[in-house]
Amino acid sequence: QLQEAATQAGVSNIIPGAGCEIAELVERGLVVPGELAVSNLVEVHRLGGIGALGLRMTVRDLAELLRGKALSLTVPEAVRVDLTGQRQTSVSGRDVFFTLRREVGRDRLAGRVLEIGGEGLGGFSLIERNQLCAQGAHAGLAGVICLPDRAGVAELNQRIVRPYTTLEPEKEATYTHRAAFDLAHAQLTVAPPGGVDRWRTVGEASGEPVSRVVIGGQGSCSLADLRTAVDIIKLRRLSPNVRCDLIPNSRAVYADALRADLAGQLVDAGVELHPPGTDVAALLAGRPALVTGITAPDGCWRAGVPVAATRPCPAAAVPPERLCAHPP
Repeated sequence: QLQEAATQAGVSNIIPGAGCEIAELVERGLVVPGELAVSNLVEVHRLGGIGALGLRMTVRDLAELLRGKALSLTVPEAVRVDLTGQRQTSVSGRDVFFTLRREVGRDRLAGRVLEIGGEGLGGFSLIERNQLCAQGAHAGLAGVICLPDRAGVAELNQRIVRPYTTLEPEKEATYTHRAAFDLAHAQLTVAPPGGVDRWRTVGEASGEPVSRVVIGGQGSCSLADLRTAVDIIKLRRLSPNVRCDLIPNSRAVYADALRADLAGQLVDAGVELHPPGTDVAALLAGRPALVTGITAPDGCWRAGVPVAATRPCPAAAVPPERLCAHPP
């Protein structure tokens, strides 16, 4: 019924069971640098990683836009952070964001747009930039965007085929706050149940029991994340007391993982693969777990893929033919 209503409304791109919708937009080139996209999804800020601006809106506002009604928006103030130095091994864009949030201060970020630039940004792949921007909602940001640099544009040109124009600050741009952030300060982080304001480093959370891990959901399982998981799992002993589930971002990521034998290696290690779009909360059915999504079901911890991938366990795989089936 929803698909029929969308078709009647003139929606031209309908992707049933796509997985992470925001990741699908980037993979299909439906959103490119310099463009504006709006969504009710918390992960819309991921688009800032490619130099697009994603704004989160209510479902009512989105419905009004689809009706052709103009919405008035107040242009938010901007905060500029320039990254310097280099990250420690395995520290992800997600980890960098939480440390940056602490050093800059949530009060300075809330309601504003965060512009991220500096020489340190050159060491981030597009996927890592997406991870960095994806956490924007956890600082109350109106938007977040990585400024274009040589490394980012070079990777964009390999992935995006249609013309685009990058966004750069005006020469006379002013900021409510401007700071430099040393990447060496960022550490592996986890967020316990109860909210990200209680986040802590992995060292501080050492000893917390984990019986289940879910890698994926809300764009947190790209092909690069799959490779990271494989590299880590191959070096570790399997724990028979921990179950590990994995949900690729999209059908394209799932298919690429099959072709590259990443899926096979994970299955051999005992990880259970699920179709893109599988709902994490439904999968867990109220049981606690360590998850990699931007948000988490009640009672769950959150962490990046390097942390979550350290506890695989024996399970089963979803047959490739189920790629065309709607996720549960």
